[in-house]
Amino acid sequence: MTDIQILGLAVTLYYLWDCLLWAPPRTFVFTTRIFSGWNRSESLQLLRRRHLLLHFLSPIPPAGQTFSGTIPAVSFSETSVVSANRFASNPGNRPAMSGAHIPWDKIESIHAEGNQIKINKTLFFTAAHTSEAFFIARWMQRIRKAGSSKRGEAIRDFTKEIFNQKKAKKLVEEISKPLKIMRWLSILLWMLLYTACPVAHWRFGLSESWMYLTGTALLLMWAQAYVFRKTHKKHLPDADQERFVSTLSCILLLPSAIRIPDHFTKALLLHFHPLTTASNLVSKDNLRITGEAILRDLHHPLPAPAHEEEQAEETIESFHKLILKQTEAFLEKQGFKSADLLQTPAPTDPEHKSGCPRCRAQYVMEKGSCEDCGGMELEPLSKKKAD
Repeated sequence: MTDIQILGLAVTLYYLWDCLLWAPPRTFVFTTRIFSGWNRSESLQLLRRRHLLLHFLSPIPPAGQTFSGTIPAVSFSETSVVSANRFASNPGNRPAMSGAHIPWDKIESIHAEGNQIKINKTLFFTAAHTSEAFFIARWMQRIRKAGSSKRGEAIRDFTKEIFNQKKAKKLVEEISKPLKIMRWLSILLWMLLYTACPVAHWRFGLSESWMYLTGTALLLMWAQAYVFRKTHKKHLPDADQERFVSTLSCILLLPSAIRIPDHFTKALLLHFHPLTTASNLVSKDNLRITGEAILRDLHHPLPAPAHEEEQAEETIESFHKLILKQTEAFLEKQGFKSADLLQTPAPTDPEHKSGCPRCRAQYVMEKGSCEDCGGMELEPLSKKKAD
């Protein structure tokens, strides 16, 4: 291979690496591709880690077609806060949770630093992203300052905020114009890298054309960095460290400038519940599928050992019930009834007699347990015939 070919291969490998997105199981990623609508992204099965799932974003421009929504991995009650909850998506693993438990009256300070939340200068919770860390930290401060008499109301306000469909929709509308510019710049940069450069090398030679190609690339990269930084600062003001690193990489590295719209959009709605994000993107049928999966996970959580402290266990349980209630209320507003979404399916084969209420796997035995779901007890299947 020539030096030019090695350079092109290295740039392409870096570009493909930038198309990878690691996310915890509690984060739902939604993407759209050419000639298709928005759908929930399926993680790569071969490269998953215990507490992280890998998503491969479309390498074909335009970028900036990735949004996320996250189920909070903290639990609030009127007495305390716990860095854990009962939720675990299927398929997937239980998100990494420290299980740290602190009563509100023992909290002296709450501080977000990067994607970490520290309570009393000790690490309490590691968020999926900087935007989620600052969002959770602000609400923790608000709940703490509310006092014991109004703390329950503040916690309910938090759950309403993460299900605020109108607010999420407004954010998407506000970024539509700058995002459109970033997407077009992404397309132009991609064409420059994978069309103009090869053609110029073949037709004129890089020794004759490199100045024109480099000048054009720098102009587009700096324009991309400017639009990104301005939009990012307006809508994600707390993520200053990430903004600096992303802007710098956009100025210096052409592949990063192509993919940088994804770095912005994937974090914009991250602090909202996945159903809130999905309701502004996916079709009604896809929203039903996502809602059904989340509802089954909430009604039938993976078995987990009880917390050592009784107060912490009560906090986790009460917050789980509150999230479940808000989830059912949100789906009701979207026109879905919980009873219909949780309805026992019909057998896919005449020999199937029972099924797992969590993963919907079907079995020929009448009684037993689903080992894939931690020994979940099987339920009888519907007597209706499968379609």
